[in-house]
Amino acid sequence: MQKSSVKYVLFLDRALGPLNLSKVELTGVADALAKHHGNNVESKGIKAHFSMDESGLLNLAGVELVVEKTLTEEELAAQEESPLSKLGSTISNFFTGT
Repeated sequence: MQKSSVKYVLFLDRALGPLNLSKVELTGVADALAKHHGNNVESKGIKAHFSMDESGLLNLAGVELVVEKTLTEEELAAQEESPLSKLGSTISNFFTGT
């Protein structure tokens, strides 16, 4: 059964030509990598998200650079919220429903 489906794909390729109808090029990748560069930053890759419409056409929905940053003790201390900030955040969550 598997061999017949492979023959069918090869037949379509010969009959119709290459089935690659689009080419996607990304710009700004080098800039994004340079922006998120450092000793405590590790690049995990680039993810491209596609969506398919009702006609079966793929559309590029978005692209993201995934990095992992290890925070130093100083950065962790700087990110800690003050008690008043935590209280304000809690009160605002009552109104946003999260």
